[in-house]
Amino acid sequence: MASRRKGKGIMVPDAAPSELPEDIPSGCKYKLSWRESKDKKCVLLEIFFQGRNGYCWTVVLNRMISAHLYIHQKVRKLLRLSCKHLFASIEEKFDDGFLKNYKGVKVFLKENGLVLEEECKCVLGKKEINTVACDKVKDKTTFKIRELIIVEGNEVDEKQIIKLLNTHGVIAVHITVDEKYKTSKKDEIFYGTTSGKGNENHMVLLTGYDTTKDGVHFFEYQNTWGEKWGGDGGYGKFARKISLPKGRQSLIKAYMYPELLDEVFDVRG
Repeated sequence: MASRRKGKGIMVPDAAPSELPEDIPSGCKYKLSWRESKDKKCVLLEIFFQGRNGYCWTVVLNRMISAHLYIHQKVRKLLRLSCKHLFASIEEKFDDGFLKNYKGVKVFLKENGLVLEEECKCVLGKKEINTVACDKVKDKTTFKIRELIIVEGNEVDEKQIIKLLNTHGVIAVHITVDEKYKTSKKDEIFYGTTSGKGNENHMVLLTGYDTTKDGVHFFEYQNTWGEKWGGDGGYGKFARKISLPKGRQSLIKAYMYPELLDEVFDVRG
């Protein structure tokens, strides 16, 4: 499919509206992937392996904010922000480490902010991580945001998500996974859980969307289970709503993205 250029370097498919999937907003690309380098610059950090820690949400939020700071030219380089610091600072967690709600993390990102991995002194204890040593470090650079926009439940609109991927960058999404999901293979598309057994809350970093040769519309994402998971270097795919059986809701339970401050950070090294 040919493309034409429409302002600020955005490539728009040369196609009649009837040829585009119904969830692609006007002016957006037919397909997109932030996994690919933009202007010869990589905007995503490498795949993270969370191990047995309930780290997925802190890894995803850290990497999302790092990417947005770089994409929107608030920093000169892609930053490594501390997962431990964010995880230790949020109290509203289940026993498995996943968030009970988003209120605490939203307030923390606005009022306290993230810190660089190299400046984090959080200590891993027998049962938890504590920030005592880290809090004593003076003059740490903190990366706050103006707002964390959170959309949940029936308010989730995949058309809006696709628009945000085009205009803002990568997005953190909350999905439910099962045992079968854990053994996903290359190019396998996840269509949701098949039973209530082994279902878990999970957060992934949405990096793009596309359509298979067979016409299946899907989202692409970066997982937090290491490069060996999924057969594609740690990346996976799940079906967009328009490719689910009629009547099924979006697999996305919630999504979130940051509104950045006007501040430009001078981080060297």
